[in-house]
Amino acid sequence: YPLLEAFVGTPGLSNADSRILYIAKEAGNIIREVAIRDDVVTKSLEASLAGLSRTCAEFFSETAGDAQTLRLHLLASITPPRFAPSEKGWGLSGSIQGTPSRRGVPQGGGGVEVVVSALCACLGHARYPQSRCLGLRLLPAFCVHISSVRTVVDAVVPVVLRLSSDPDPAVRCAAILCLTDILKMLPGDPSATWGSRASSAESKGSFGDFDLDLFPSYVFPELNPRLNDPSEEVRVAYACALAKIAAAAVGFHRARARAAARVGGQDAAAAAHKQAEEAAQSTAALAAENILRRGSAREKRGLIADISPLMVALGDQRVDDQVLRATVPPLNDPDWQLRAEVLRRYVGVSVYVGHVGIREIVLPCVVGALQDASDTVVFEAVRAAKALAELRLLRDTRTLTQTAKAIGPLLCHPSVSLRQISAEFLHAVGEAINPATAYTCLCPLLTPFLLPGRPLFELSRRALRAALRPPLSPEALEGTVSAAMTTINTKGKKAAKLEAMRVLARHGVTGEFQSTMASFLVEAARKRTFTVHEPS
Repeated sequence: YPLLEAFVGTPGLSNADSRILYIAKEAGNIIREVAIRDDVVTKSLEASLAGLSRTCAEFFSETAGDAQTLRLHLLASITPPRFAPSEKGWGLSGSIQGTPSRRGVPQGGGGVEVVVSALCACLGHARYPQSRCLGLRLLPAFCVHISSVRTVVDAVVPVVLRLSSDPDPAVRCAAILCLTDILKMLPGDPSATWGSRASSAESKGSFGDFDLDLFPSYVFPELNPRLNDPSEEVRVAYACALAKIAAAAVGFHRARARAAARVGGQDAAAAAHKQAEEAAQSTAALAAENILRRGSAREKRGLIADISPLMVALGDQRVDDQVLRATVPPLNDPDWQLRAEVLRRYVGVSVYVGHVGIREIVLPCVVGALQDASDTVVFEAVRAAKALAELRLLRDTRTLTQTAKAIGPLLCHPSVSLRQISAEFLHAVGEAINPATAYTCLCPLLTPFLLPGRPLFELSRRALRAALRPPLSPEALEGTVSAAMTTINTKGKKAAKLEAMRVLARHGVTGEFQSTMASFLVEAARKRTFTVHEPS
């Protein structure tokens, strides 16, 4: 095509970096130029190419004094076009699809395939990391306009996987993100993957070694070394992408197995895809378990942010055996943000694992976090318990009663947000059980936290606000915990409770409320983690 001839033959675009820069600068117009007839776009591209060729020699010159600064500024100022897969799957999307073809240019994204091939060739020879990162950001925007999955996997995926081992950490991160975006667009049905230019065998759907080996033998083996990458940013990028890659692998093989089962004589192919799906699930589960048990706090946060989709992709057995139990150690991590993130995601996890997982793992972790050092972590724990009660996942009255008893002392916590979320939890519990059970089983447990002469007949928000005692002062809470921590190390738990009661008495706290709060704060002191202020 005239545009590509000019692109290849322009003297100013003498290296791969300058060619990537031009493709990035005019990506949107290039897509339209190779897909539809538009003389205005053609002239704009020609003018842009002529203007850029005059400046690329300076930007990429070895002798120019400010070449590096100018190059970084220009690369940073370019934003690649956003891509959006069409509803029909891989292929042309938006206003480009279904438009008249430019003379001499085949429909179905053929021109875009040529541009992608040129871009991949430039990525292999680009000298500067900024150019490679920019090219990787461009690839998903172009790949969405290609009608053949085989072309993308054969021409694009190998280049991206090779760049995932690039010496520069920023390029490795960009390669992981690029690969995630491309794999998410893979359709599973063979009849939906090939464009009008595909052969008749491909149009009917084929199930070969290429389909079976894509994820278990190619993608995951190339990416798993990133688990031990020397750069933490790269390890975090892989942890964030693992759930999406696992979901793409499982969806791809599962759809292929269903498609093969519908075709006569393809039972062996369906079974092979089932085995490939299980192999991909096993590899992803091992990677997730390795991150949760040995990764840094940032890696764990990146993985846990998408833990629910990851569990759906891995299946019940691997979640129960590997992933669910691996979410418990992060709750003992010094990073309070990681502990809060785990509790925040436990609600989605609970919906997937069911009542057994909630009873054995989720609820004990939620209750154990009520004496955490961070108010944010305690808030997330109570909010998780509230969500479980609202979703009717805590169906046992005994379980609800024990959880309410553990959360009760927070009704008098100095933090307003903790008092409010605790009242919200009790209201959710009152909605989950009948009024008679709430009055006979739950209301007596809240008596220490109620004003004298103010009995509680229902667990409504208004009734709780009217009947609760005034909260403890921050000084009383901090002084009690500090005294209990000092005493428990030398004289034991009983002596620590007596000392805590004496400190509370000096702040005007007496009676059953004094004894209950002393027990709660001694337990917090025993864990050595409870404080009013957020750790810095």
